Amino acid sequence: MLPDDADGLCNAVYVDDVVDALLLAAGAEAAVGQRILVSAERPVTWHEYFRAYERALGTDSIVLMPTRDLQRATAWGRPQRLALALRREPVRTAALLAAKVALRPLRSSIREPLSRRVRKHAAPWKIWVPDGQQLALYRTQATVSIERARRVLGFEPRFDFERGMALTRDWIRWAGL
Repeated sequence: MLPDDADGLCNAVYVDDVVDALLLAAGAEAAVGQRILVSAERPVTWHEYFRAYERALGTDSIVLMPTRDLQRATAWGRPQRLALALRREPVRTAALLAAKVALRPLRSSIREPLSRRVRKHAAPWKIWVPDGQQLALYRTQATVSIERARRVLGFEPRFDFERGMALTRDWIRWAGL
């Protein structure tokens, strides 16, 4: 579940760019004691971010809800109560029924195959409701400036979001997820 249109900004960065920045920092005397942020050139919305993962995994699980309703659900602290409340509201219940799999954060081992985790968490439905901090994050319009990384490290991102997600999709297929 994501708030409203999930149009808050995600400052995504592909892992190879993170590694490049770390290697540059390891060799840069000027980086000692500095706090340096890295990201892709342009942010994407959280909806675009999660939708790209949905496409890569071949699922359709995002449910958009009004922020006020998600704040109430967060205050309840129990997704099951949210599901009960939604049964009383047919429009939102229909949105939940349309979602094929709504996964809560998966705490199992990273080595456990995703297909097994999906089966384990898919029935009965588990509804992942962002907590207060995540809800604020999904709504923020903050962007990361990489000017210090450019100036101090000579960092330049090699991957935009689309290219990074294409490589991530390839990896997901290769890994059999």
